[in-house]
Amino acid sequence: MVDYKTKEEVKATIPEVDNHQQLMKHVIERYPILLPEYTRALEGKNHYHAKLFDAVMVAHQGKIVLQQKSAHEIKSHSP
Repeated sequence: MVDYKTKEEVKATIPEVDNHQQLMKHVIERYPILLPEYTRALEGKNHYHAKLFDAVMVAHQGKIVLQQKSAHEIKSHSP
């Protein structure tokens, strides 16, 4: 099952993020390996690099949701 989110919905779940620049910084704090992509995104040569951060943040949010669902299922099946 796929759950589609807009960038605005993702940003709404992260109180410290108000714009795309802050979203990119938020992503590299969690995934420092993306620092070169962040540099390329700031150079603005290719929109791919900026969009990459949107995709990573949506995937990160999806991972959190799955972890929460899994934890809830474990609790509900515990004696």
